[in-house]
Amino acid sequence: MKGILIFIAAAVLLLFLLLLCSTLERRRLVIRKQSLHLSQLPQAFDGLRLVQLSDLHKQVYPHGERKLLQAVQACQPDVIVITGDLVSRTVTDFSERQELLMHLRQIAPVYLCLGNHEWDMQPQQIADYRAMIAAAGCELLENQTISFHRGAGTCYLAGASLRIGIYHNADFQYQNLETYSSEDLTHDIGSRKGCTILLAHSPFPAESYFAWGADLTLSGHVHGGIVRIPGIGGLLSPERKLFPKYSKGLYAKDGKYLYVNCGIGKLRLGNPPEVTMLKLHSKWN
Repeated sequence: MKGILIFIAAAVLLLFLLLLCSTLERRRLVIRKQSLHLSQLPQAFDGLRLVQLSDLHKQVYPHGERKLLQAVQACQPDVIVITGDLVSRTVTDFSERQELLMHLRQIAPVYLCLGNHEWDMQPQQIADYRAMIAAAGCELLENQTISFHRGAGTCYLAGASLRIGIYHNADFQYQNLETYSSEDLTHDIGSRKGCTILLAHSPFPAESYFAWGADLTLSGHVHGGIVRIPGIGGLLSPERKLFPKYSKGLYAKDGKYLYVNCGIGKLRLGNPPEVTMLKLHSKWN
């Protein structure tokens, strides 16, 4: 009996320590820097600084998001992108996020794509969400492509809305999920135009993004696998799948890249929240 009590006490202590570490880790914020050479990037865009945020959910830092804003400002971005789940599906008051977006917009232009939590909103919620983004001076890319011009060069930014069926089924379960092909992407957005950076919340259709021709795809959704195991990677995806293939960091195929941001909100362990700063270079550099 004494041995069982000792085991239970040790288990409770271990659980407490893990929860404490997770709580403290959520208050950390790291800046992950990555330089990439994109073969199709016009020379005029060489050195472009792009900051990616993702999956803030309900996370609110002390002092009105000051810590996050300071981290973004330190990156000196030319463009800021948010790859979905800026809020959680239950949020109805977007005033804090509007304030955050307005501050971010003072640093650089801000573009967003939809995540699964936004997809799960009620019709009035999503209408209010869209209005909030517009009021903050930012742009939500819903299956559309915009162009940037520098000198004689043109670069494109596309936002894929995907479909809720790739995240969960009608019963909010994770069996028999929809697939998303490069043909689906072409149907939703159109053909790739020149050097294109694609915002797509889920990284799991990565092969479709590569086949479509995105030079760089930016995703989130997986929260780094929640728990990071050294030498193995992320433990669990939101779809309740163990050891997801794309969970955090940079992936490449045939000169195309996918970067998966581990997000800012939600519980995590060995997996601190991140701001990603990508510095893009052309092949001519």
